[in-house]
Amino acid sequence: MLFAVTLFLGLELKGLKQYYNFEDFFPKNHSDTEFFLDYREKFGSDNDFALIGIKNQQGIFKQNFLLKVDSLTKELSQIENVNKVLSPTNLKLLKKFDLYPKPVEFPVLHWQDESKYTADSLTIALSKGFESQFFSLDKQSVLIYLNHAPKVIDTISVQISRDINQIVSKYDFEEVHLGGRVVGQTVYIDLIKDETIIFIGSSLLFVILFLVFTYRSFLGVILPLIIVGLSVLWTLGFMALFGKSLDIVSTVLPSIIMVIGMSDVIHLTTHYRNMLSKMSKKEALKHSIKRVGLATLLTSLTTLVGFLSLLTSAVKPIIELGIFAAVGLLIALFLTYTCYVALLYLLPFQLEESDHKKNAVWKSKMLNINIFVKKQRNQILWFSLALTIVCAGLTSQLEINNFLLEDLRESHPQKVAYRFFEEKFGGARPFELAVWTKNGNSILDSNSINELKKVEHFLKQEYPVDIQLSPVTVLSETNRIINGGKLEELKIPTEKRAFNKLVNAVNRASSSEESKRVFSQNKDTSRISGTFGDWGRRSILHRNEKFYNYVAENIDTNLLQFRITGSGHLLDLNTEKVSSNVIEGLILAIALIGLIVGLLFRSFKMTLISIIPNVVPLLITAAVMVMFGIDLKISTAIIFVISFGIAVDDSIHFLTRFRLEMKQGKTVDEAMEVTFTDTGKSIVITTLIILSGFISLCASSFLSTFYIGFLISITLIGALICDLLLLPALLYWVNPKPKP
Repeated sequence: MLFAVTLFLGLELKGLKQYYNFEDFFPKNHSDTEFFLDYREKFGSDNDFALIGIKNQQGIFKQNFLLKVDSLTKELSQIENVNKVLSPTNLKLLKKFDLYPKPVEFPVLHWQDESKYTADSLTIALSKGFESQFFSLDKQSVLIYLNHAPKVIDTISVQISRDINQIVSKYDFEEVHLGGRVVGQTVYIDLIKDETIIFIGSSLLFVILFLVFTYRSFLGVILPLIIVGLSVLWTLGFMALFGKSLDIVSTVLPSIIMVIGMSDVIHLTTHYRNMLSKMSKKEALKHSIKRVGLATLLTSLTTLVGFLSLLTSAVKPIIELGIFAAVGLLIALFLTYTCYVALLYLLPFQLEESDHKKNAVWKSKMLNINIFVKKQRNQILWFSLALTIVCAGLTSQLEINNFLLEDLRESHPQKVAYRFFEEKFGGARPFELAVWTKNGNSILDSNSINELKKVEHFLKQEYPVDIQLSPVTVLSETNRIINGGKLEELKIPTEKRAFNKLVNAVNRASSSEESKRVFSQNKDTSRISGTFGDWGRRSILHRNEKFYNYVAENIDTNLLQFRITGSGHLLDLNTEKVSSNVIEGLILAIALIGLIVGLLFRSFKMTLISIIPNVVPLLITAAVMVMFGIDLKISTAIIFVISFGIAVDDSIHFLTRFRLEMKQGKTVDEAMEVTFTDTGKSIVITTLIILSGFISLCASSFLSTFYIGFLISITLIGALICDLLLLPALLYWVNPKPKP
C-alpha cells in the first residue's frame, strides 16, 4: 500500500512546476485591490512592459553604437506577443501642417546622419520628455521600451523574457540592463528551480552528517532518511496532484517537512535505543510508542496549529504554505508510526558497546545541566526577566518595510539593473494616480487642467515622479503638433479660444490608442502615470502622505479627486496587512497551544510555563532583527509563526515526560533527572538537526529565504537554551506536586 501511494505521488511530481506571480501578493478582498482591478480595465496594466538600458561610455551619439541599437530595436519588434518597441532610433515627432489633413512624422534622432547629431541633441533636451525617458542626462545611456500583450500567463511571460535575452546577447554592447515584469518573473522562476534543488540537497547533506555523528550506524542513518524522504515526496506529490506550484514562499517547504519529520523520528529513536538495553525489541517499541507517542501527537498538534494560523493571511502563497506544511506534518507523523515502527521491528537493530558509552556521556552532560539549573534557578529567572524586558523594548522599534526587489541581493544583476534605471532614467517602478471629476464633467475643463498642472508640478519636484502619461502631457503634445511641431509650443495655452481649439483636437482623437490609455470614454476619469525609484514602503508612504496633504491644502477637491493606485502600491499595502495578519495568527497559535497544554495538565501555571520559554526566543529574534536593521515584511513576518510552532515541540516533550514521572510518585528532583537524561538528549539532537536544515537556507540568493533560515535558526537556538535552562528553572520555582 505504501509503495503504491509512493509510486502514484512520485509520478505526480513530474507535473510540479515552479511559478512566480507577484499579483498573488495583492491583498485579497481589499478595497484598494478592487479599485486597481477596475482601474486596470479602463486604462490597461501598469506593468506590461520590459526595459532595455544600454550604456556606451564614449557617448550615445556614435553612429556605430546607434546602428546596433536600431538593429536590436527591429529584432525585438519581431518577438511574438510584443505590441510595440520604442527606442531612440525610431522615436517620432508629429507635426501638423495646414495643407495636410493628418500629422506628419519626423524622426527625433537622425541617427544615420552624423551632421545632425548636435541639432538632435538640442531637440531632445528641449522636448521635456524624450530626454528622461530614452536618453540619460549624461548622454552615455539609452533606453528601449518594449510593450507586450496584457496579462500574459507565466509561460508566455518567460518566453518573451528569454527571447529578449537571446536577442540582446547577440550584440556586444558595453553594458546592458534588463527590467520589467516579464524579466523579473523569469529571474524568480529560474531561481526557484535552482534553489529548490539546492535546498533539498543541502538540507539532506546536513541531516545525514548529524545522523552519522549521532548514531554512527547504517540503519541509524538510512531509516530516518527513508521516512523524511517519503514525507517530502508525498507532500510535493500532493501539491502536484492539486495543481499547485512551487513559488518564492513554498521553496522552503521541502526543508521544513524534512526537519519536522526528522524531529518525530529522533524522539522515537532516542527513547527506543535507550530501552533496548533494558528489554526486548518488541517491548522497547511498545514502551517507546507509549512514552513518546503522546508527546509526539501533542507536538504535531501544536505545530499544526502554528502552520494553520498562516491561513489568517490574505496572501495566497502564504496560505498555501500553511496548508501544505500542515499536510506534510501529518504525513510525517503517519509514516513515523507506521512505516518507521515497522522497519525498526523487522530489521536487525542492536546496540553496540560504543552506544552505551555515548549514552553514558549524554547522561552525564544532561545531569550536569540539571545540577546547574537547580543551583542557579533564581539567577536564571532574573536574567531571563531582564533579557525579556530588553528584547521587548527593542521589539517595539521593529518597523514594517519592503522593496519590490527585496528578495534579491544587492549584487544580483536584476537589482543592479533597477539601480541603473533609477540613476539614468528616473526608475523602473510604476507610479499610478487615478484622477476623476467629482461632478462627473469632463476632466478637460480649463479649471480641472489648471489644478492638474499644479499636481503634476508637485509630483515632478517633490515626490519625484518621471511622468510619462497624463492629461497635461497629452494636451501639451497635441498643442505642439497642431502648431507645426514647434518645441516652444509644448505647453497648454491660457487663452480661452486657443485652449478650446486644443480640447476639440483632443476630443477628435478619442478613438486613438493614446487617448484610451489616458482618458475614460466620457473623459470624466483619467490617470497620471510614470515611474520612480524603488525607495521602500516606508519612504513611499511618507511621500504619499505629503502628496495627499498637498492636495488637501492646495487643490480644489470639490472639482477633482485623486487616488494613488498600481501594482506596487498594492504590494506596499499587503506588507502591512500580512504583518498584522501574522501577528494575529501568532496570538491565535499561542492561545490555542496554551489551551491544549492547559487541557493536558489541567493547570494554568503549567500553561504559562509552556508558553514563556517559547515567547522569549521570539522576542530575542525580533530584537536581533532591530539590531541588524532587518524590517518586518512578508518573508520575515511568517518566521515567527513557523518557529513558534516548531520550537514549542521540545517544551511539550519535556513537560510531558516530567508529568509522566511525577504521576509515578517521584519527587520533583527525581522527575527532573529522568526528564533531563532521556528527553534532554532528544531535544538537543532534534534541535541540531532542525537547525541544520534551516541553516542551509542561508545560502539562498533570495534574501527572504535567507532571512527565514537565519532568523528561525536564531529562534531555535534561543528555544533550546530556554528549554534546557528557563523551563526547568520555572518548574523548580513552582515546585508542582503530583496529584493524588
